[in-house]
Amino acid sequence: ALAFGDYREAYKLYSGTLPQETNEFRAAALFGQALTFYKQEDYFQSNRMLNDLINKYPATLPAARAHYILGEVALAEDHKDEALAEFQAYSTARAGVIDNVVFEKIGDLLLEDGQAEAAFEAYKTAYLAAPPTDNLSLAQKVAEGYVNLGESQAAIDIYKEIYFRTTSDYTKAQMDLLIGRLLTSIGQTEEANTYYQDAVNNFPYAYDSYSALLALLDANQEVNELQRGLINYYIGQYPLAIEAFDRYIANNNVDVDKALYYKGLATRAQGLVLAGFESNERTQANFSGGTPEDKAAIELWSGLISTYPASTYRMDAIQAIIETQNRYLGQIQLAIDTALNLVAELHSAAEAPDLLDTAASYQLFDNQKQAAAESWTRIALEFPTSEKAFNGLFFGGSVYFELGQYDKAAENFNRIIPMSAEPFELSAAYFWLGKISQAQGKDDEARLNWQAAMNQATYGYYGIRAAELLENRTPFQEPARYNLAVNLPDLRIPAGEWLKTAFNLPMSTNLDYSSELFNHPGFIRAMEFDRLGLYDKASTEFSALLTENQDDALDVFRLIKVFLDKGYYRSALEASKIIAKLSGYADTPFSAAYPPYFTYIEYGAYYLPWIQAASEKYNLSELLLLSVIYQESHFGAQAASGAGARGIMQLMPATAEQIATETGFLSTFEASDLDVPYYNLELGSNYLARMLYVFEGDDYQALAAYNAGPGNVMSWVALTGDDPDVFLNTIRYQETRVYIRNIVEIFNRYSLIYGQ
Repeated sequence: ALAFGDYREAYKLYSGTLPQETNEFRAAALFGQALTFYKQEDYFQSNRMLNDLINKYPATLPAARAHYILGEVALAEDHKDEALAEFQAYSTARAGVIDNVVFEKIGDLLLEDGQAEAAFEAYKTAYLAAPPTDNLSLAQKVAEGYVNLGESQAAIDIYKEIYFRTTSDYTKAQMDLLIGRLLTSIGQTEEANTYYQDAVNNFPYAYDSYSALLALLDANQEVNELQRGLINYYIGQYPLAIEAFDRYIANNNVDVDKALYYKGLATRAQGLVLAGFESNERTQANFSGGTPEDKAAIELWSGLISTYPASTYRMDAIQAIIETQNRYLGQIQLAIDTALNLVAELHSAAEAPDLLDTAASYQLFDNQKQAAAESWTRIALEFPTSEKAFNGLFFGGSVYFELGQYDKAAENFNRIIPMSAEPFELSAAYFWLGKISQAQGKDDEARLNWQAAMNQATYGYYGIRAAELLENRTPFQEPARYNLAVNLPDLRIPAGEWLKTAFNLPMSTNLDYSSELFNHPGFIRAMEFDRLGLYDKASTEFSALLTENQDDALDVFRLIKVFLDKGYYRSALEASKIIAKLSGYADTPFSAAYPPYFTYIEYGAYYLPWIQAASEKYNLSELLLLSVIYQESHFGAQAASGAGARGIMQLMPATAEQIATETGFLSTFEASDLDVPYYNLELGSNYLARMLYVFEGDDYQALAAYNAGPGNVMSWVALTGDDPDVFLNTIRYQETRVYIRNIVEIFNRYSLIYGQ
């Protein structure tokens, strides 16, 4: 309950009857209560209980851990001297356990207090204790310590090590800059300039490369004007970028096409600075063919296309022209005509299929469905070996179906069958042939096609949809009966016996414990982080441990139990997949020979009491909620996307804050609240219910809105009717189409696994 974030339930459990009346259990209960208050930011109660714990049960492990939480409480209340003392007390009481974390905190506090030398020693201790895969940030602090002590060469050596170990271009650029500055400070300017040049020439998109560029210019060093232009473009200094590109073009004959392409981007971007999308200036300019900047950008790209026909930037320039005409000029028909004219002009298998696909997408968006169907179909007819041939026939066929042109639709889908060997593509073709037959009143033929779709991919999306139509079921229809309450400990016993046989293990093998595994520093750190409520750090350690042992089925099996007991369900799920892969059952999860224990873990009914409560509160299907969480995060509380979505239901902070404010669920909202599963489930369930309400209970449309936003879905709905299959193909974001298909497949598996 505590890790999930149900603090009321957690406090009740910690305040209940103890398993044994011993000091260790009493101390653990008191620590749990204090940690619960700390998580709720009730620092007064947490502080009081932790000090009470230390006074009453000083010799217990919870008392030792209490110092760490007291340090966090003191930090939260800005009592830094107290925080330092508590962290130091913890580091003594629990020496060698999580030294990498606690000594970094000690170092930060000492440095802030002006004790640079003591901070440096703390950072070194933390660095030496950290796993080699997770010590780059500490290495940088150690290097900064050397700088503070005047030992520049030692700092440079560490920065060089970080440069070669990191996989991040942004970190490499940062190290180039730091090394360059240090070399400059000790008079080695020539070598410093080589590091600045490395940043400028190899990482133009990193902000530190801009600082390196300025250092070179200040030193009157010659720089590559193309790279200078790129750096200025990436930081938004578009006029400076254009000037640099012009200088490069005037004095070079290599990579001029690249300079022209990016000059076009910078010119268009500057036009947007001067006249935004919603501005009157842009609206007026578009009546006369666009802003001067848009016209200039198109002219630059047109020049690139004609002057450099073999350029690797040729297709980028073509797509940039079409995008500018549609999005910036607001002239979708002009964009369509440009794409189609270029197809006729080029007729190149390398470029034309992409242009036809772009034209068809725009035509569909502009409600030119007949033209869209024809453009998509042309891809396969004119370029049958293209990677887009299937998509052309598929999308063209579905639009023909929507238009009621069943013979043309059938022709498209029948063309797929001899040209493809992919189960997904064949299943899709047979499924749509079944829909065409049904629409024509040929019910027997429809059933045969749907059965063929199921045979190609029983558990794939179109096999599932075919089964639904054969059995007259609606999408996301729950089984008549299902039971999510599964006794995993009982199922683990036969699974363990199977494991011994499957992997030729001695019958006396201990399936629960391994001294080597449980004494591994990573395991010890993970358990300590978990007990301190540092669930994100524990999750990271457990994931690393699983990766390290991924070839050892026995240790993976042992870890599954730990993950389940501690609530690290994403790791448990991934571990179950590893067992399936190692044993050869990855592609046959429903085999009678494969223990159901692993299937119940891979598709676990995790957080069940709270799932059931949210289901009842918002009138949501339990299986649908589980399926969405599975798709979004695999039940990982710390899951985060590159776009900024967080938590088990992958909510964007702005969306979550709006719901939290409107419902009063949280008195104050911070983005970090999304890492608390209890909060995330409540806000995510509310949002999903809202989308179902907005789209009148249509699961496909609601899920599309959950993934891509309601505004996009409204535009797609406007182009289609109530048919979920037509709607799915109308969605122009591949990610959203795949998202819905995945959730259908996951929902089907939950239904099969838990249905009775």
